Amino acid sequence: MKSIKSLLLILFCIFSSILFSQEHIKFKGIPLTGNVNSFSQELVKLGFVIVESNGNIITMEGEFINKKCEVLVVGSKTTNIIWKVIAYLPEETNWYSLKNNYLEIKNQFQQKYGDGRSYEFFSKPYEEGDGYEMQALGLEKCRYITFFETELGTISVDVSKYKQISIGYEDKINLEIKKNEAESIINNDI
Repeated sequence: MKSIKSLLLILFCIFSSILFSQEHIKFKGIPLTGNVNSFSQELVKLGFVIVESNGNIITMEGEFINKKCEVLVVGSKTTNIIWKVIAYLPEETNWYSLKNNYLEIKNQFQQKYGDGRSYEFFSKPYEEGDGYEMQALGLEKCRYITFFETELGTISVDVSKYKQISIGYEDKINLEIKKNEAESIINNDI
């Protein structure tokens, strides 16, 4: 009985988003709609190459913001509806180069989406200028991230612990579907 209710909830969410034809956030001009496979095929048409497919996550390589990158296309667990795309730019070895690239990309996004919310700091015992910035980053003692909230979803520009910039796009509608599916899985388990 629980699984029928869960299935109905998931179907309701999917049909609700279709019926209301709400817009979705776009990555490279492609709306985050459908499942991860159909979205990935749209990226293939733009020159991206599928590197690996692992259930609800597809790893691709291509070009984004004029830089070679690795892209993860992430779907929900049950229906594989795409809810997130993350572009990872190449790894850097120098803090100041990494920071300057982050600030340049952040500035480009600010021109289109406004200031956003930024969190840019080092945690003790590290501080910028001590020569250990990259070590701090790897130990997650450095946080440089900016969030841009839009009507359609959230975009983040982040300096990751892997010493690279990541740019993530989360679709507002499909994030709700993903959350409902996750909740349904938990309810079925318990």
